[in-house]
Amino acid sequence: MRKFFYGLWLVIAAWLILFLLAAVAVSIVALVSLISPTIGSALDVVTWLVIPIAVAVWVVNDAQYFREQGIDTSPAAWGWGVFLLTIVFFPLYIIRRKITWPRKLSYPDWK
Repeated sequence: MRKFFYGLWLVIAAWLILFLLAAVAVSIVALVSLISPTIGSALDVVTWLVIPIAVAVWVVNDAQYFREQGIDTSPAAWGWGVFLLTIVFFPLYIIRRKITWPRKLSYPDWK
């Protein structure tokens, strides 16, 4: 039961981080839109691409580290998943990173 609540907490924390990033991005775009509507609309598109790209790059680098440690994972698959569906794959990645992979490193026979 404790593992369930820890996993649930990680999912909620990952979603909160994503929503905070999105809220900051929207606030910046709104402020720029007040100053210059043309720049604001272009910045809006760029912002919604930059957040998933930045998170995906971090996930790829982090997954590569775990792969070098001996975890059977595909950094490219995690990166594309996080880029295309950040709201779904980022919390899943955080759970795998914090719960499953450390156990596999500590107990190689654990599945």
